[in-house]
Amino acid sequence: MITAIYLVHNRIEFVRESFPAFMRECENELVKNVMVYDDLSTDGSSEFIVGLIKDNPKYNYTRQFIGTSWKQINATYPIAQDWIFKMDNDIVPPVGYLQNLVDVIQSQSNIGFVGYHTDVEAKLGGTDVSDARHIGGVGLFKTSAIRVLGGVKESIFIGEKRFHGFTALQEKSLFRKCWVKDASVIDLSRVHRELQSGYIEKGYTRPVV
Repeated sequence: MITAIYLVHNRIEFVRESFPAFMRECENELVKNVMVYDDLSTDGSSEFIVGLIKDNPKYNYTRQFIGTSWKQINATYPIAQDWIFKMDNDIVPPVGYLQNLVDVIQSQSNIGFVGYHTDVEAKLGGTDVSDARHIGGVGLFKTSAIRVLGGVKESIFIGEKRFHGFTALQEKSLFRKCWVKDASVIDLSRVHRELQSGYIEKGYTRPVV
């Protein structure tokens, strides 16, 4: 069973594209509950999301200061069952993305973290994968792989400051980290670079650590 999580901190133009795509993927019957973490958005993102989920019992909406995106992992893994599906509000996946990730973990052994590369277009993959050192924070993650390490810490590798948070957890994990070959999700911050630059100037993005 899968718990899905979505983090939003403003960037309403991105949310309008990303969140409906996220909801579409969460229609998968394996997704039993959805956690939406709103990091105190002020640009209409909150109202847009609440208007879409309305009284849907599958969705749990929380509005509070988060600060860094890995904190939502720590808030979710204690209540998640088998897998956590995570998407950020600048990602748009192809139709069937989540099911493809499920197919991958069912066809491969010992996978703990699996995802797609980001690009300017979305492309659905097959079940061939390539091993990676870490896959970032967007994809499908095995709950037990996170639980066995006690969740995400601010720093796991002393002296290696470039490895923090969820990236560091993956580095330490003994589970496989994999990219799906010939597959990609849209990274809206790359597609709309000027818009993203404006968001950064306003402080509308949170550091991923």
